[in-house]
Amino acid sequence: MFGEQRFGHGYQNLHRFADLLGDSRRRVDRQLRGLLISAVRSQLFNQVLAERIKRQIWASPLHGDYFKLDGSRSGFRDDPDDERLRERCLSQDIHPTGPLYGRGTPQVEADASSLEQEILAPFTEWREGLEQLGLEQERRALRIRLDDLQWQFSASDTLTLTFFLPAGTFATVLLRELMDISSPAVR
Repeated sequence: MFGEQRFGHGYQNLHRFADLLGDSRRRVDRQLRGLLISAVRSQLFNQVLAERIKRQIWASPLHGDYFKLDGSRSGFRDDPDDERLRERCLSQDIHPTGPLYGRGTPQVEADASSLEQEILAPFTEWREGLEQLGLEQERRALRIRLDDLQWQFSASDTLTLTFFLPAGTFATVLLRELMDISSPAVR
């Protein structure tokens, strides 16, 4: 899941995406353009992940899924005849993926495709905008393997966590999932 820092204060990066699609396209600088595109793609990914978590199918294969090999950018499309896929998902050798939306043919089919189309149907403007901006379809694993997690309480009742996360993942998201963290009040 992509964290709040991706979306900006009050989710403004999602709201500002419309600036890229209108007449003001040339007035958005390159760095901000990339940030806004990333925010929208991340939110669409989060929608798919949230629904798969809700349905308790985020860590298991769906017919038509696309999988990423653990620790790799390589992936492959579901093979309905491969009975080992469920076992490989359970052992975290492979991971089901979610969309980083763009133009082109989605890499998922069958049940996985139907589910994503259902979830992303309310976001037509964003999806069409990403296609117009020329982004290509990509996939990202719905989960990551957490390696080397260690924890201890010090004498002062302070919890210390150490862990390794792969590039492109955020400790803030992991911590949010591990404990109840609330943002400080803005004054």
